[in-house]
Amino acid sequence: MKHVMENVVNIVNFIRSKGLNHRQFQAFLAEVGSDYNDFIYFSQVRWLSRASTLARYWSLLEEIKTFMTIKGKDVSFLDDDQCLNDLAFLVDITKYLADLNLKPQGRKQFVNNLHEHVKAFINKLQLFHQQFILKKVVHISTLSSRKSETVNHDKYSALINSLIAEFKLRFSDFSDKFDEMELFADPFGTDATNAPEMF
Repeated sequence: MKHVMENVVNIVNFIRSKGLNHRQFQAFLAEVGSDYNDFIYFSQVRWLSRASTLARYWSLLEEIKTFMTIKGKDVSFLDDDQCLNDLAFLVDITKYLADLNLKPQGRKQFVNNLHEHVKAFINKLQLFHQQFILKKVVHISTLSSRKSETVNHDKYSALINSLIAEFKLRFSDFSDKFDEMELFADPFGTDATNAPEMF
């Protein structure tokens, strides 16, 4: 997936880094009557912008292709089915990851809420994994808009599986401390016999 992100960043930087290119692109979007009038800038520091940038990039794919061709840039990778499938997959997965990242932010969010969000996300990933195995992708909407015969379901199933394993590894401490978090979240609804001795 790194190659997809590199291509996206290169195109975004080409369009946004020079004022002339940026103004010409905005004028081009207005001329063709696009739904959008600009492109979202990607910043490595603010990685949450990745989901927005990828979604807008996907929405403006035809316009980007035409503009970059006019500018004499090689964008042949935008005609490659595998590259477009990878991009579509990345659009959806980064959207789900950004949503997960935003859930625990805000008022009255405690560690037990984070644990619930992570558990729900892992369950969602397991559902996606199952759908890829059955070749019936429903919740990965951008990828499901592509021709099914061009989609390598096994590849994306393996990627989802590695994401599940990574989440389970990173958040294994939460599972170990589940009883203590439950006691903290609902002290009167927790069975006292399951409480650790220190409480």
